[in-house]
Order: sequence, then structure tokens, then C-alpha cells
Amino acid sequence: MVLYLGGKELYAFIAQTGAVLSCDVGEENIEKIIIAEASENAISAVKFAMDNQIPLLGVLDGYQGVICAFGGECAPVECAEGKQEWAVIDADMPVFKGLESVVKVCRGSPVALVEETKPQELDCIARAETGEVLAVRNVLSSGGYGDIYAVNFYIHSSLTPNGIDIINNFLNL
Repeated sequence: MVLYLGGKELYAFIAQTGAVLSCDVGEENIEKIIIAEASENAISAVKFAMDNQIPLLGVLDGYQGVICAFGGECAPVECAEGKQEWAVIDADMPVFKGLESVVKVCRGSPVALVEETKPQELDCIARAETGEVLAVRNVLSSGGYGDIYAVNFYIHSSLTPNGIDIINNFLNL
């Protein structure tokens, strides 16, 4: 079961994969969590995922939710939301498995992680062609990686051709 917090458009995109989705935060069989909002519920979901070692993917506003849950800050940046641009990704990350190291993405919310506030528990795994952090992954105290990810681009847009691959990679963690 995948717990989903966010809007209907992304929900419909994820449902195409055949994933069993629930919006019930009381669901007991949660195997993965996807958040697309930066609400207190989303921040609580990130903390729940950390405490219970449940993979979580933050998308768009969920990117902000993940960063805030770890104590970082986001600030406005000058970019054209919804514009296709190149991103440099760490193709060794499981969520980007099978992708090239430079991919096209549809730019998300015009905000980015303020790098001076980047918590030690987060590592940059993708940058916009203009340098802003587009994706993060959590780092464990042991130095290894956890399975909490966040991306600030529209994975459900045709302008992000590999969006379905990213979702499938996440669902197959």
C-alpha cells in the first residue's frame, strides 16, 4: 500500500502504474509514502517514514516538505515553473536507475533548497542547469543512504520524459 498526500493530477499519474494507493493516514499496511504537499501532515509523514524506515518520495511541494522536515529551508528562485530544462542527476541513485546523467525535466515550483541551511542528513542528487538543487536524498548517521527522496520537478508532465521511470523506480525500492 502506498500512502499518498497531495493533488489529484499526480495521484492519477501514479495510479497508472498499478500501485495500490490510499489517502488514509491511518492505513496500517503502508509500504511507501508519496507526498506532494508541504503541510504539517506531510512533514509528519516524513518523520513517520524516517522512524519506520519506509521509503518516501516528495514531489513538488513535497520537496519543500522533506527539506523542512529535516530542518532545511527553501527560498524563491528565478525560474520558469513548467518550463522544460536540463537537469544533472546522480544516475547511481536507485530512484534514477537506468537514466542518463543529464535528463530533461519540467521545472517545478520556483523555490530551491537554501544551500547554507542544507542539513547534514540530506544530500543533493540532482541540480538544475542553473545550479539549484532539484532533488535530495536522506543520509543516515552511519554515512549510508536512506530511502527518503524529494524532487522539485513535474514527474507527471510530458516535459519530464522519464517521470514514469522515476515513479516505477521508487515503487520498486
